[in-house]
Amino acid sequence: MPEVVLTTDELATALTGQALPAGEKQEQSHHPVDPAPTQKEGEAQHRDRQPAATPLIETRHLHFTYLDGTPLARPALRGVSCQLFPGETLAVLGGAQAGKSTLIDFFNGLRRAPAGTVFFEGRDVAGPKFDLTQLRQAVGVVFQQPEAQLFEDTVGKDVSYVPRRKKLAPATSREIVAWALTQVGLDYETFRLRYIHALSGGEKRRVALAGVLAAQPQVLILDEPVAGLDPRGRGELVALIRDLTRRLSLTVVLVGNVLDDLIALADRVLVLHQGQVALEGTPRALLRQAKRLEALGLELCEPARIALELHTAFPDLPTDLLDLDELESALLRRLTSSPANGERESARPTTV
Repeated sequence: MPEVVLTTDELATALTGQALPAGEKQEQSHHPVDPAPTQKEGEAQHRDRQPAATPLIETRHLHFTYLDGTPLARPALRGVSCQLFPGETLAVLGGAQAGKSTLIDFFNGLRRAPAGTVFFEGRDVAGPKFDLTQLRQAVGVVFQQPEAQLFEDTVGKDVSYVPRRKKLAPATSREIVAWALTQVGLDYETFRLRYIHALSGGEKRRVALAGVLAAQPQVLILDEPVAGLDPRGRGELVALIRDLTRRLSLTVVLVGNVLDDLIALADRVLVLHQGQVALEGTPRALLRQAKRLEALGLELCEPARIALELHTAFPDLPTDLLDLDELESALLRRLTSSPANGERESARPTTV
C-alpha cells in the first residue's frame, strides 16, 4: 500500500500540534496553576501517580512498511499494540531503526495506518466521522533538532505562530507567548526580539518547547530531548520537563535510545526492537533486566551500568537503580553486611 502523503496545510498543523478549524475559537486560561510542591514532594507524586482506566491514545496491531511494494521495502512497525494514558509520562525507547519515530508519527496523525488501528479517546482515527485536526491539535511534538521547527526569524514571532494562526487578538497572543516562554524559563522581554540564529542549542530547545506549549496540547512528545546537550544543559532540561509535567498536568511521551535522564522521568517504559514491542513496564521492572536492555541496543543509565559492572564482586547488587544515591546506598548495605567486613571488625584489638 503506498505511503499516504499529507497536504502542506496538514503537515504544518501536524508539526505544530495545533490549529483550530477555521472560525472556531476557544477561551482558555493561559496562567500557571498553584505554586508547585518541592522537588521531593513532586517526585513522590510522580512515582505514585496511577494511570486512568481509558487510554488517551492506543494502537492495536499496528503495521507500517516504508516503500511498501518496492524492492526497497523496509518494515518499521510489526504488530505494535500500546497505550498512552492521561497524565502519565511514557518513555518510548529503542535502538536504531526500532520504530520509535514511526510510532510517534501515528500518535499525532502524521501517518495513516495501512494495517492496524489507532484510537484517540476511544475513537478510531481512521473512522469516517473522525477529524484528524482534533488529534493534531491535541498532540504537540518537539523534535530532536529544534531547527526543524523554528522557522521564524525571532523568538517572539516563532512562539506566536499558533496564536496568529488562530487569529487571536494581539493582546491575547502576547499573553500566550509570554506565558509559554515563562514556562520554559525564558523571560519574555529579554527573548521576544532575540534572533533564532543567535540562540544556544539549549535555548533553541526551550523556544521550540514554548512554541508547542503555546498550542496548549493535551499530549507533549519530546523526541530525543537531551541529545547533544552538555551535562549542565541536560540536567536543566530534565528538571524543566519534570516541573512542566507536574504543574501543567501534561501527558508526556519521551523518545530516545539512552536510559539516562529519561527513565527517571517516566511512569512507564515501552521498549521497541525491530518494529515490535520487546519490553514494557515500570522503570524499575525494566532495569531488573539490564542485560536484556543492553542486548536490545539501549544504553543503560549510569547507576544500572555501574551495578552491572560490579556484579562480579557483588552478585546480589540490584540493577533497578534510578540515581547514584540509590547505588551508593545499595553498595553501603552490602559492604557493611559482608562477611569480610565482619571479620575485620572482630579482628580489631580492644582497648581498656
